[in-house]
Amino acid sequence: MGGNYDHDYTITQHADGTFSGTGGYPASGPPYSITETVTGTIDVMNGNITFHSDYNNGYWYDAIGTIAADGTISGTWGNNGQGYGHDWYSITGAAIKTHTGNTGWPGLFTSTVPAFTFSTDSYGEGSWHINLTGDNFPGPGSYCLSVWINEAGRTILISDTFQVIVD
Repeated sequence: MGGNYDHDYTITQHADGTFSGTGGYPASGPPYSITETVTGTIDVMNGNITFHSDYNNGYWYDAIGTIAADGTISGTWGNNGQGYGHDWYSITGAAIKTHTGNTGWPGLFTSTVPAFTFSTDSYGEGSWHINLTGDNFPGPGSYCLSVWINEAGRTILISDTFQVIVD
C-alpha cells in the first residue's frame, strides 16, 4: 500500500440516484495505464456515496464516502484481498447539490409495516421482499417508501415513489 494512488473519474448521475462512469490510473491520463469502470449510488438526502470500481485487469474495490458541504468527498475503500477501511478523499472537483426537498422520512410506515432484519452473503449481496396491501395506506395517492439499511455505522437509503389506486 503506502503512498497516494490518484485516479480520474468522469461520471454521469442518473435520475434514480445511481451513477456510472469511467476513469483510470494514474490521474495524469488519459491515456491511463489502468482503466476502470465505476458504478454507484448517491444518497442526496444525507450526502452519502457508495461505488464499485472494476479495473481492466480484473482488480476491483468498493468505496463509501460522505459529501461535505464544500463539495469535497472522503471515505473508506477496500476489497476482499486488501481488507476494508482504507481512507480516500477527493483532490479536485466538487460535488454539487442538485436537489431540493424534504430530508425527513416521508415514506416511513412504522405503524403498519414492522421492522425487519436484512442479511447478506459473504459478497455483500442479498435480497428482500415486502408485501403491502391497501390496509397499509390511508387512501389512494402518491407515496414514497424508504428502506434504511444500516451496517457497521454506515447507512444506505433506498427509496421509490409509487401510486396507490383503489378499484
